Amino acid sequence: MNTESRQEHVSTKKSSNPWKWAFIVLVALLLIGAGTTAVKLFSAPKNNTTQTSAPATAANFNVKLDKKQFNAMAAYYLGQFQNESKQKVDYQFEVHNDAVLTGQTKLLGLPVNFGLSLTPKVLANGNVQLTAKKISCWSIKRASQRGIGLHSLTV
Repeated sequence: MNTESRQEHVSTKKSSNPWKWAFIVLVALLLIGAGTTAVKLFSAPKNNTTQTSAPATAANFNVKLDKKQFNAMAAYYLGQFQNESKQKVDYQFEVHNDAVLTGQTKLLGLPVNFGLSLTPKVLANGNVQLTAKKISCWSIKRASQRGIGLHSLTV
């Protein structure tokens, strides 16, 4: 009799392990998160840009500039942009046989010079296409004097 009452007591009292359910919920959340991330990464981006044409009242005109005039115009507009910009990048753009963009920015508080050489190509519609030819980034000057070695940047 004693044995039967124990079996009934054990069979009627099923204990649910809360750690088991917490683990199942955690695995389900991880699978849902991984699935959502995979869908976002591998789905094609939506291209909502619409091309608008210029209004009929807009004036179209051609401009011919020599290299000196073009360099002056580029310097003016880059100066305007740099004054309005919150970025602390100082750069110049000049056209000789190639277009050259040079500048200086700060990386970890140290000045870093950079340069980009571009080859201009006039397209059939009159636009100019710039193709990157060479890019260079000069070394950080006196990094060891400030207590930062280049080897410590990779750690």
